Amino acid sequence: MNLKLQLTRAFFLSLASVIGFGLVAILVGEQKIAQFDSAVTSFIQGLESPTMTIIMKFFTTIGSIPVVIILSILVLLFCTKCYIIVQSLYYFWQLL
Repeated sequence: MNLKLQLTRAFFLSLASVIGFGLVAILVGEQKIAQFDSAVTSFIQGLESPTMTIIMKFFTTIGSIPVVIILSILVLLFCTKCYIIVQSLYYFWQLL
C-alpha cells in the first residue's frame, strides 16, 4: 500500500473521529444523551453481583498507575526483544 493512500485513510479516519467526538460533546452539553446514559447505567447496575464485583476490581487494579507502568515496561522489553530477533533473522536471510 502506498504512502499517499495510507495518509489519506488516516486523515479521513481522524476527521471522522473529530466529528464524532464533537457530536457526542454537543449531545452531552445539551442533555440530549441523559436518557440513554440512564438506561445504560441501569442495565449495568442490574448486572451487579459478588462475582462481577471481583472481576471489576481486577480490571480497576490493572488500570492503576503502578500496574500500567510495570506492564508498559514489560511490553516495551518484549517488543525490543522481538525487534532484535526479527532484525537478526533479516540479516541472516540477507547473508544467504
